Amino acid sequence: MNGNPQPPTQIALSFVGPIAYPPTKILRNACCQAVSTGAKKLTLLISSSGGTTIEGFAMYHFLRALPIELEMHNIGSIESIANVVFLAGSKRLACPNTRFMFHDFTWTYGQQETLDRDHMRERAESLDADANQFIELFQLRTRMTKKIFEKKQLLRQPSFVGPDQAKEWGLIDEVIEAQIPSGVPIWNVDL
Repeated sequence: MNGNPQPPTQIALSFVGPIAYPPTKILRNACCQAVSTGAKKLTLLISSSGGTTIEGFAMYHFLRALPIELEMHNIGSIESIANVVFLAGSKRLACPNTRFMFHDFTWTYGQQETLDRDHMRERAESLDADANQFIELFQLRTRMTKKIFEKKQLLRQPSFVGPDQAKEWGLIDEVIEAQIPSGVPIWNVDL
């Protein structure tokens, strides 16, 4: 009999924090470690106030590339670009009394940055491109159409969506309390 313990088939990660560097680097490292252990399923318990679009879109594509079943579970609030990260899950769940928040895209100026008109125009076009990519991913991964975004003004004013509405739109599959089976390793992504 071999004395080596069997690798876990499932790992749970807890991530409560911004979608920004360096927290996303720490999350990516934890995901890589989970895959490296040989796990076949990763459950990401997540709550995030959002962050930068660059990190959000990159995190979405990174998570989608993982050779593992990915279950996302909203354990608090999924806001702004964190919605895109949440869409990466092949199965998406939300606890009762959680929420999803949408709002218009913004760009934060650096402390020492000087902008001319061309740079301002570039930033405005970048925000438009990000908004279009955001909507395209929702159309791809949910039942949310561009018409829903326009009618509900989801990217024009702050909008809060509960789990029942999120389920209707296909943003989540089920409203259920988070439950990690006994024996499944739980890692906290320590920011």
